[in-house]
Amino acid sequence: MMEARERAPFEDNSHMSKKFTSLYPPAYDGAPNPKAFKDWVWAMEKLFDALQCPEEWRVGFTGFYLREEADLWWATVRNRQYELGFGWRKFKDLLKNYFYPVSL
Repeated sequence: MMEARERAPFEDNSHMSKKFTSLYPPAYDGAPNPKAFKDWVWAMEKLFDALQCPEEWRVGFTGFYLREEADLWWATVRNRQYELGFGWRKFKDLLKNYFYPVSL
């Protein structure tokens, strides 16, 4: 009985991941296009809200949808996801600070 409870969070995460993937989340490639960045963040947030995705899973799910330059960036900072207080908001801030032109 205890073993089933210990697996529940993993199974819940797996189930949520499948639901998230089935909605075809957009990818973000890190191109210097402020509109594309804003649209990608907005689309991800809508998916999170629609699925009632827990905060603690959002960064992990999102990292899978980074491509090209954004994926390379994530490879260099991904260990930060284990820092206390790191979540979707901090992830967005780091991504924005790196890819979003300061002039805008």
